[in-house]
Amino acid sequence: MSFYDRKLAEIFKGKDGIAAVYLFGSQVKGKTDKFSDFDFAVLFEDGYKRDDRWNIIGDLLCEAFSVVGQDKADVVDLSNQPLWFQQVVVKTGKIIYEVDRK
Repeated sequence: MSFYDRKLAEIFKGKDGIAAVYLFGSQVKGKTDKFSDFDFAVLFEDGYKRDDRWNIIGDLLCEAFSVVGQDKADVVDLSNQPLWFQQVVVKTGKIIYEVDRK
């Protein structure tokens, strides 16, 4: 796990309602350039209202900016994306945070 992955995983750790966070896109593919950002898909635990998820995503985005720089991160609610997008993220993305189910 890279420096950024570790720092970003710390942001997601301990946030209520988050089951897992995937890093996806150019950062995972290793095809980055000076315009590349960090793309995250958040999988929420069952029962979180849409408005609550949006508030959490907004907070996470601001915290991610503090690690990677302004406008260098994007955070989406995975369950609010089309099925094909969810499949791409799960198949090609990298889990950087997952709640301990023990």
